[in-house]
Amino acid sequence: MIRPTALTGEQKRRSRFFYNLFSFINGISYMCLGETVLILLAVKIAVPDWGISAIAGMSYTGYLMLTTGKAITARVGAAKTQEVCWVIRNFAALLVASAVPLYLSGHPHWVTAAVLTGAFLFYGFRAAGVIMAQPLIGEISDAENRSGFLALSTAVFFFSNVVTLVAVTLLLKFSSSVWMLAGIITFGAVCGLGAARCLTRIDETAALRDSARKPLWPDLIYTLKSDSLRRQITAGFATNLALIMTMPMSMLALKQGYGVSDMTAMVYALVQFGSSAVMSLLTARISEKFGPRKLLIWSCEALLPVGFFWWFAPAEFHPIYCALPFLVTGASSVAVLNATIHYFLQNVEQERRVSVSVFVSVATGAGAGLAGTLVCALLLRFGAACADPALPLSQYRIFFPGVLILLIPCILLTARLKPLPPEKRKLPR
Repeated sequence: MIRPTALTGEQKRRSRFFYNLFSFINGISYMCLGETVLILLAVKIAVPDWGISAIAGMSYTGYLMLTTGKAITARVGAAKTQEVCWVIRNFAALLVASAVPLYLSGHPHWVTAAVLTGAFLFYGFRAAGVIMAQPLIGEISDAENRSGFLALSTAVFFFSNVVTLVAVTLLLKFSSSVWMLAGIITFGAVCGLGAARCLTRIDETAALRDSARKPLWPDLIYTLKSDSLRRQITAGFATNLALIMTMPMSMLALKQGYGVSDMTAMVYALVQFGSSAVMSLLTARISEKFGPRKLLIWSCEALLPVGFFWWFAPAEFHPIYCALPFLVTGASSVAVLNATIHYFLQNVEQERRVSVSVFVSVATGAGAGLAGTLVCALLLRFGAACADPALPLSQYRIFFPGVLILLIPCILLTARLKPLPPEKRKLPR
């Protein structure tokens, strides 16, 4: 709710409570609707490889919808915008679940259309909804409680993630049918709609709505003229592309290359998520000591072993060996995210952050998503054409050497980031 005056301490406290409640319920929804579940469903209902590579990039191509979020915020404010976008997002997830009856009734083209349309809207409205999330957090917290509030919000999100992922794994052990996957997605969508209700209880001032009304053009010119921001855009594009080519494709290699069960695949998703959770506790110290630039470069370089893991993967499924790429991608993904946010906040003046973040996110997110979709689709097609049909893993032994070649320019582009001075390495409270 938009208040006409500055928020009182009680209004901020109540808003933080409902934001934490949103984080908890949204964490349940997130694990039921995450990329892993969507990929497992897509494989089961015979979505073609190019469609699966598109899903792998959807979390990035969704940033094309950022300007939609800004336009809605300019009318109704930040919290209401996230609520509206979350409702549409979760109805889009139900569209993905509707692909199951289409598949069973023998309509393969409609299946692919439903999955891809639903996934794009799902990720697109997620991006549109969170465009003003950081400024909103600034509104409902103060310098003395901001770090504690962020820590608690992240903790409850991670907690509900872990509990839900364990529950989903057990459900898939009981049954891994397409109906079970559709049911998990539907449950996640219902929880997401419930989470959206919490956002209606969050207060804010008109400042966020007014900032969203400012024209984008002057800051676009500023972004294009700034050498440091141009380098940040190319580095962000490169790191996101590197993640697209390794993280979701590792899950696809595990599932299709070894033919493991859905429950086993979810166990490796839990390994990946656990690695992210542990690394999230370490990134702040690493980033403050060495700077977010070095953390970003190291995170991109760490993805190189993933290509070698799958290139030289054993013919027979080996549980411990297969855990290694998921440990690496989980840690790298959260390090890239945190280092990118840290660098951006320290590199861009506060009054320009909203508009500049739109341009940077579209270029690095949507641009990398579209490029990653194309690259992965072409490499998968080439791998399928050259692979031995009797050895499904051989397709990925061809796919990942191609990824290794492309990771080299990604690392070089990331290394072009300008170092921050030592006094800018620490984030303000």
